[in-house]
Amino acid sequence: MNYKELLQEIITEIEKADSIVILRHRKPDPDALGSQIGLSELIKATYPEKSVYVIGDMPENLKYIGDMDEITQEVFDNSLVIVVDCSTARLINCPFEVNVDEVI
Repeated sequence: MNYKELLQEIITEIEKADSIVILRHRKPDPDALGSQIGLSELIKATYPEKSVYVIGDMPENLKYIGDMDEITQEVFDNSLVIVVDCSTARLINCPFEVNVDEVI
């Protein structure tokens, strides 16, 4: 799969979802938080009808970057989950159990 096909597949998944949760790694730095919050804002601007959430721990010294959302297990279970800036699943910062159905 080339880059354009991969991007189209991601866009298709976003378009199919009503609710989207964006995660990142456990020990966030400005890059991880910027990726997470920036993608959230991009999706909200492009698809204003979608519910988009960013969740995870927020260090006190980085709160100036933005706020994290609080969601329920039900919202999480019924959302498309996107992970940014994370090299392996065991480093994902998420209060819920993550069951991977499909990886793009």
